[in-house]
Amino acid sequence: MEVGGESAVEGRVQLPWFRAYRPLALARPAARICHLVMTTLRVYLDFPPDPAREMEWALFDDANRLLRRGRAAIAGWPSADSREAVIAAAHGRLVTVKLPPLPPQRVQSAASFALEEQLAGAPEDSHVAPGRQSADGSLRVAIVGAAWMRAFQAASKRCVIRWQRVLLESDLARPPAGGWCWCAESLCRKSSRLRLPAAAVGHTSFEST
Repeated sequence: MEVGGESAVEGRVQLPWFRAYRPLALARPAARICHLVMTTLRVYLDFPPDPAREMEWALFDDANRLLRRGRAAIAGWPSADSREAVIAAAHGRLVTVKLPPLPPQRVQSAASFALEEQLAGAPEDSHVAPGRQSADGSLRVAIVGAAWMRAFQAASKRCVIRWQRVLLESDLARPPAGGWCWCAESLCRKSSRLRLPAAAVGHTSFEST
C-alpha cells in the first residue's frame, strides 16, 4: 500500500477525501458533445466490510472532484467504475526504507527483510505493501496487521466487493515540502479523530481483492 480547516461531520473532523472542490465551469458548445465521466467510489473502513454496517463513502469523478458523499450500508452505495477501500489510519502505518536499485519482482521480499527489526511480533504477523521505488532508492511501505488484512479480504469476498485499490487513510495526506505529517487519534475522549490535509498522489496500494 502506498499525510485545513474542515467541517465537522457526525462529531469528528471531516475526512480529507471528503473535501469539497469548486466545480469547474465549462462553456457549452453549440454542438452537443458526449463526455463519458469515469467515477471512483472511496469507502472509509474502520472495520472489515459487513452488509449490515453503515460506512462512509465519497464519489469522485475522473478529475478527482467530489461529486457526492454519504453514509450507508453496502446496498446503498452508489454505482461507480472503480472502488477504493480507505483503511482507517489506526490499523496501519507508513514507513520509508532505502534499498539499492531492484527489479520490481524483488522489491516485496527486500522491503519485508529490511523492516523485520521494526515490526512488532513475527514477520508473518504484518502485511507489508511497498510502493514504487524512487530514483534514489527510497521506498514507501504500508504496514497493516496480517490478521486484519485477512479479515478484510474474507469479508470483501463474502460481500462480493472487488476493490481496485486499497490504501491507508494516512496515505491520503500530503506533507509540506521537506516536512512530514502526523495522523493520530484525537486527544479528546470523544470518538472524533484528527484528519489531515487533502488527497495526495502516489499512494502506496495494497493488493486488490
